[in-house]
Amino acid sequence: MASVISRIHIYVTVMLVLAAGISGLWYSASGFYPQAAAEGRFRRDCVEGQGVAAAVPETCRSEYAIRAAYGGLDIRALVETKRRRMAATAHRIASGELQDPLHYKECIARGECAEVPLLPPAFSKMDSAHMTPEQQKISAAFWDLVESDRLTAPICEFIAECRVLNSAKIIDFGF
Repeated sequence: MASVISRIHIYVTVMLVLAAGISGLWYSASGFYPQAAAEGRFRRDCVEGQGVAAAVPETCRSEYAIRAAYGGLDIRALVETKRRRMAATAHRIASGELQDPLHYKECIARGECAEVPLLPPAFSKMDSAHMTPEQQKISAAFWDLVESDRLTAPICEFIAECRVLNSAKIIDFGF
């Protein structure tokens, strides 16, 4: 009788270990990461399709509300992480390491680079007198990414979360 109970105990233990392993594989294969899910929900609820502050959902109206509604999401850290990735990519482009547009697109596809505001290759930093206002915004943002180690207004315009929250005066990013 004791050996039957012992075998059942071993069988149940093995089954629990296997179930835990399978569920772990399922979570990793499905890309389920709580922080990534919170960021996705935040982006869907608060960023996409938002233009007027009055239309912003209650869960998106303050830094505290965002943190409470989206699993502790630190929106300032999210924006800073995006800025750092963009800056790293801009440094690679400015240094000449990433000049080929095809390599740039492949780098983004691999997740090694972030999209950055870019002018056509014919423009340089010195051509600003001959640029349209839109081109000047793009150039300012790119060079701020290269030369500054902090978030600036031109950079914020190219980070969707920053642009929406700053323009609706939900979060003051201090620039």
